[in-house]
Amino acid sequence: MPSKLLTKILHNKIQQAYDNADSVSDISHKTVKGTFREGFLVPIIQSLLPPHFGIGSGQVVDKWDRFSPQADIIIYDKRKIPPVIEQNGLGVYFIDSVHRVIEVKSDLDTKGVHQTLNLAWALHPDNINGLKTAKPGKIEGENTNYPFVSCFSYDQSITDLNNALSKWENPGEISNILFCLPKTGLYNYVPDEGEFKKLPSGDGRIEITAVYLAFFLNFLEDEAATRADFSLLEWLIS
Repeated sequence: MPSKLLTKILHNKIQQAYDNADSVSDISHKTVKGTFREGFLVPIIQSLLPPHFGIGSGQVVDKWDRFSPQADIIIYDKRKIPPVIEQNGLGVYFIDSVHRVIEVKSDLDTKGVHQTLNLAWALHPDNINGLKTAKPGKIEGENTNYPFVSCFSYDQSITDLNNALSKWENPGEISNILFCLPKTGLYNYVPDEGEFKKLPSGDGRIEITAVYLAFFLNFLEDEAATRADFSLLEWLIS
């Protein structure tokens, strides 16, 4: 049985974020409006994380100087290698520290779906041109968990994620990727079936968002434990 206190507090925070997002809906400049809406979501996520996880925005980079596309919210482990550079929450973050990446959209369209898919493919371990961790991981076979990518959109102009997926020009495979569309539900990409499936997520945008956050941030600590220990030698000398 979930905690009634925590659930009530989280729902109140989410409601406040939506109220704030609705209040800036008349701002015509998409980048300005988008930046505000990203900012409304960050404090909620921060309140659910242990203090050794940080949140930023920018790009992910690997040891071989390969960069990801721009990402709106990046969750990283402060106990690993710190950001290359960071100022006012904007920075460049080493993939060895990054565990979650979120694209935030005011109104999701097909282009926005493709941007999220491209971000996920750039961080996929099977992408030979994608980003790679510097050291072997701690899972059997020296593997590690790569960043989990999701998209959160306040509104949506599309009704069928699988139709948008069929128009994606990149032939690369993607692993689990999560879309939170508060007006319709929570959708997870299932690699074995090659399509998005709707997950049980309750009713109403408050409850759907709460389920999204719980699902997306779950196992964060366990996945952090699969990464290699901090080592500047791997980045600066070897």
